[in-house]
Amino acid sequence: MAYQSSLSRSLALLIVTVTSAVLFGCGGGYGGGNGGGGGRSAPSAPTGLTASPGNAVVNLSWAASSGATGYYVKRSTTSGTEAQIASVTAATYADASVTNGTTYYYVVSAYSTYGTSRNSNEVSAMPSAPPSGAPTGLIATASNAQVALAWNASTGATSYNVKRSTTSGTETQIASAATANFADTTVTNGTTYFYVVSALTLLAKAQTHRKYRLRR
Repeated sequence: MAYQSSLSRSLALLIVTVTSAVLFGCGGGYGGGNGGGGGRSAPSAPTGLTASPGNAVVNLSWAASSGATGYYVKRSTTSGTEAQIASVTAATYADASVTNGTTYYYVVSAYSTYGTSRNSNEVSAMPSAPPSGAPTGLIATASNAQVALAWNASTGATSYNVKRSTTSGTETQIASAATANFADTTVTNGTTYFYVVSALTLLAKAQTHRKYRLRR
């Protein structure tokens, strides 16, 4: 009986020891999972997205997201309906699959092996072809206290800057015209005026002008 009692105590001690070891092992594994959880989440959404239009291209750039391994670039011609068009690893993208004169909307999301972030801020841009050159054929027709200007339209131009001075070579802007003509009604009879016109697009100013000397 004494032998059996001693054996029973040994078995009881063994069971407690093993159980404690198992509980300790489980506790250690759980704690390690929490420790790694801080880095095991989707990256934050990209910030600072900007879009710069060019001739048949829109250049995008944004601030890199911590922990991101890449980015999904999304685009649409309607705000809020962007769909993925590319996946890149750098925080820049040149979208060359665009058409001049069309407005495009963009968002970007970051991804890693732990998931995908929310979308970035939305931006829009309209690519446009540069003007073919300076307006040509500028003419001026004088009448009473008025000078009517007309010129040949420049391909790709969205508007024109009309400039004037009473001294050649010192013209400054007096108006912006949407079409290839302008009536200057802020003139004084008997004064000589010099005019130049330049074409603009959404991208840049065209090579400037042509002078026309008019004496009223």
